[in-house]
Amino acid sequence: MTPNASCPRCQTVVAYAEGTRPACPACGYPGPDRRVPPAPWTPPVPGVAAPTRTSGKAVAALVLGVLGILTLPLGFPLAIAALVLGILARREVRAGGAAVEGNGMAVAGIVLGAIALALGAVVFAAVLFVLVSDLGGAPSVVPVVLA
Repeated sequence: MTPNASCPRCQTVVAYAEGTRPACPACGYPGPDRRVPPAPWTPPVPGVAAPTRTSGKAVAALVLGVLGILTLPLGFPLAIAALVLGILARREVRAGGAAVEGNGMAVAGIVLGAIALALGAVVFAAVLFVLVSDLGGAPSVVPVVLA
């Protein structure tokens, strides 16, 4: 059996063999597109791959931790802020489950904040020691000579 189809351009009825679409003999129209149509859109399956977001507190903790190390003598406030935001971000990530990401950034912010705080304390102690000590004057211990 030979199926029939009408030409979309001139509406001439064209007979064609099964599985083929010849050009229209009247107007030369090449026939319908032979490409495979795209697959239809399917909605996401509930419960699979829920959309996630990254915690802003985790990002801020990481940035402040890096800045706290880069601005070492003055990085105390930045280091403390990195520690606090890192701890708050970890709580947010744990409470949010799979919907909130950023645990690694929060941990990195906590670690960098702690390092910046420790190094800042060492630098502060060294500067304080240099300012308080008498490096260029007479010795602070007077030798006692027994006669």
